[in-house]
Amino acid sequence: MLKRKEGIGLKMFNKAYKFSALFIFSVLLVLLSSAGMLFYQKSITARPLIKGLQPGEPLPADIFIKMAKIINPTVVNISTSKTNNIGPFPHFHDPFFDFFFTPPSSSPKPKPLYSLGTGFIIRSNGLILTNTHVVNKTDTIQVQLKDSETLYTAKVIGKDIYTDVALIKISVNRNLPTARLGKSSQLQVGEWVAAFGNPYGHGHTMTKGIVSAINREIDELNLFPFLQTDAIINPGNSGGPLVNTRGEVVGINTAMHTQGISFAIPIDNVKVVLKDLESQGRVRRGFIGIQMAQHSTQKGALILEVVPDTPAEKAGIKTKDLITSFNNKKITDYKDLFKAVASTPVNHTVPMEFIRNGKKHRIDITVAERKELSAENTEKPSNYGKKKAAPFDLGIVMVTGTKKWMKSIGLPPLNRHHPIVTEVKPGSPAAFAGIRKKDIILKVNGWQVQTAREVQRRLSRNRTNTLNILRYRPYSRQYINMIFQLTAR
Repeated sequence: MLKRKEGIGLKMFNKAYKFSALFIFSVLLVLLSSAGMLFYQKSITARPLIKGLQPGEPLPADIFIKMAKIINPTVVNISTSKTNNIGPFPHFHDPFFDFFFTPPSSSPKPKPLYSLGTGFIIRSNGLILTNTHVVNKTDTIQVQLKDSETLYTAKVIGKDIYTDVALIKISVNRNLPTARLGKSSQLQVGEWVAAFGNPYGHGHTMTKGIVSAINREIDELNLFPFLQTDAIINPGNSGGPLVNTRGEVVGINTAMHTQGISFAIPIDNVKVVLKDLESQGRVRRGFIGIQMAQHSTQKGALILEVVPDTPAEKAGIKTKDLITSFNNKKITDYKDLFKAVASTPVNHTVPMEFIRNGKKHRIDITVAERKELSAENTEKPSNYGKKKAAPFDLGIVMVTGTKKWMKSIGLPPLNRHHPIVTEVKPGSPAAFAGIRKKDIILKVNGWQVQTAREVQRRLSRNRTNTLNILRYRPYSRQYINMIFQLTAR
């Protein structure tokens, strides 16, 4: 009887064991399945929107169709208006193109100026990336989505004139499709890209091309080097996305220089300023209070002017000092110094090395905050002085620029007077060489010049004339040193 009870107990134990094992196995299976689903969902999120191409793999015939379906819903048309003293104007306008093309003459009567641009959604709540020049100094900003005829009024969340990047936001009662930001650092010359935008008011237009060059320096335009592409970018495209074949945004379309040469801001540089733009509405950058240029023979940043009551003046920096190191970073030209100062946290004290009269010096300097550009050209030039034309049909008209006159045309004054170009005749040797209005002439054929008359005297007919010129870079508020050669006819 006892053996029988023991047998029954053993069977019940075995059944209970099997049930427990089965239950534990089932729980583990559920947990593993949940983890698998979570991993799968994360892997889906991490996958590129379009399968990446392998080296040597042919471009799929429908690749741009896929890109259009993915990106177009995230692209928005931006229209702005402001009151300005302008003359007759087309119904579309992109302010950035005034740099490359001469705008119409001014009119004494204020008239509304309507501008068109592009942006793209980066948050489902209506946060939009675009160019600062598209939304800067406007009275109203209106946004139109692809799937709606409604015009949404947008407000500026943040803008940065130095990188030409701006954030605007619209209020919507639904989640919007968003564009995915890629990595511009992984782009290669020859890679296919597509530009999306609103050219001439024709909404949701797509053009394709290749990356023509990377790290393209355009000194007058932007703090960071551009991406160059042959994808057509026209007025109204500014602020739109430049997209790779994975369906990721790799740049913000900015401008067309000439036919077949277009530029975009690398998206990696955009990411650097996004957090500050969203949280503070601006980007805090370092400032020490100098005007500088590239030294003609030595590596470093040459100090042209020290602004009164700034960190540079307080630290003892003087004109003609050659900065060779800042915050333990080697400085080879003025661009290195500008970027090093701009990237230094405000109110930080850092070491700086420079050469004065052939001797090396090292000091500590406290970085202040750079203020946003203001309208510098507030005065109307009342006295140009006596204009002088360069001889031998070189095509330059000059005046001797005083400090007051330089300030009136938006140029930071220098310690001395210098000849300033007021006119370049089309088709002349000066025009072909690339000389522009507001260029400051420092030397002619090796001779320093301080008046327009001295320029006339130092130019020669039977030789190639060499001109050392300073050109102001508005976005970085610095001068750059350039050399031009002109041959008299």
